[in-house]
Amino acid sequence: MKSSGVIVTGTASPVCVLTTTLNRTMTRIQKSPWLALMGLLFVLASTPALMGRATGKTIPDGPDALPPTSILFSKDFQQGPYERFKITIDQLGRGKFEAKPRDGELIARDLQVSQDTMRRLLNSFESAQFLSSTREYESHVKVADMGMKTIALEQNGRSREVRFNYTFDKNMATVADLFGGLVTTQLRLAALENAKKYDRLGLPDELNALQAELNNRWLVDAELLIPLLTEIANNHAFFNVVQRQARQLIQQIESATPSSRK
Repeated sequence: MKSSGVIVTGTASPVCVLTTTLNRTMTRIQKSPWLALMGLLFVLASTPALMGRATGKTIPDGPDALPPTSILFSKDFQQGPYERFKITIDQLGRGKFEAKPRDGELIARDLQVSQDTMRRLLNSFESAQFLSSTREYESHVKVADMGMKTIALEQNGRSREVRFNYTFDKNMATVADLFGGLVTTQLRLAALENAKKYDRLGLPDELNALQAELNNRWLVDAELLIPLLTEIANNHAFFNVVQRQARQLIQQIESATPSSRK
């Protein structure tokens, strides 16, 4: 049985290959309409890749098609248990979280932000026309010290950095709230890990605190807590009440997590 495919050898131009394939397909139309249809479908499916090779360009597809991006968020406090929080991420949500206690060692963790949260962040920057805008986001309203926020974005060779304590701009408020939720999630994760290792009697208090944060919707990407909660739920060294509460929290997080992130 003869193959109906096209074999490309040597260094022939993809455009020439495409032209030859089209000519052969037209010839086959007269002989076998069904075979011609299959050949035409092959040509249509191959055209993007062939043209990409012909021009030396890659057809963008998926998350890797996003332009190189760097986002920084930091929050500095004049008083309180922490001096500073800092998050840096790239266009795929990969990055670092840092928290500097006023009395204590720096907490540093790797971070993976969900695609849903990245989409919301980038959409907020786009809606604000952040890179091209000269708007000052500080409200200049006398409010309590809510932490001096620094937000910076670098993309396609352009960059901008702004600072504010409080803003009326809904897009920048969304960015600050999303990062604030990520900070809360990372702090709770660190507290649970510490209690699991060194203060098992303190686990109920940490789980109760997590319950309150979930109820108040203070966490962003709360599903990052599920692996640790699963370890607690399956560890018979912990009290039954602790294991049961961990399982309940897992269910609550899963029920509130979009299906695209599960």
